[in-house]
Amino acid sequence: MSCSRQRSEAGFTLLELLIATTVLAFLSLLLFGGLRFGTRVWEKSETSTTEANRIRAAQLFLSDDVEHIYPFFAGDTAAAKHVDFSGEDKRMTYFAPSKLVPGGMDLVTVQTVPGKDGLSVVVARKVELEGSSGAVSHHTLIGGLKWFQISYFGSPSPEGTTAQSHITTKAGLGAGAAAAAAAAPQWTSVWEGQTRLPLLIRIRAAVAGRSAWPDLVVSPRTEVDESCVLDQTSNYCQGR
Repeated sequence: MSCSRQRSEAGFTLLELLIATTVLAFLSLLLFGGLRFGTRVWEKSETSTTEANRIRAAQLFLSDDVEHIYPFFAGDTAAAKHVDFSGEDKRMTYFAPSKLVPGGMDLVTVQTVPGKDGLSVVVARKVELEGSSGAVSHHTLIGGLKWFQISYFGSPSPEGTTAQSHITTKAGLGAGAAAAAAAAPQWTSVWEGQTRLPLLIRIRAAVAGRSAWPDLVVSPRTEVDESCVLDQTSNYCQGR
């Protein structure tokens, strides 16, 4: 009776305690290793999502602004008349509907600015009606880019297009417009001093991280016919 009672009160041996402690430490190591791995995966997923949202927001802004580019015509004479639009490979200046003045226009410049973390795309806006005294607002659209490129697709205006008369052909086009329509459109890195906006504007870029910048191709949708004289009776251009 006393022997069985002593055996039941003996407890664990030192070897059993060491084995149990080792197994518990091994299980704890596996648990914390899995937790650390899951935390890293979650952080990378959050970073990737944030980067993708940043790129998507920048592309949505550029797409909306490019679609609503207004073809203001500049020039003192008919021969010098051209669309007030200046496009280069890393800079683009145009008129677009104002963000502050309803019914007004903003002079917008999109350009790249180098920085410590790569290139940043900066947008400058100024209300057109305020003239040279107006305040210019700047905001960084996106940063951390490896490179940034703008291309323009269209038919360059032939020489003498703006000097042609408004005599129309059977198709309803002036002689200069007919010649311009016949020219084959192509991609170019410069669009300036033309009588029309480019048909397409393509914006390419590379982000410093793993996220990709999909090619953004947008068509300006606003068109203005400067040679049109409205007929109040028919609500069409006179002579067409």
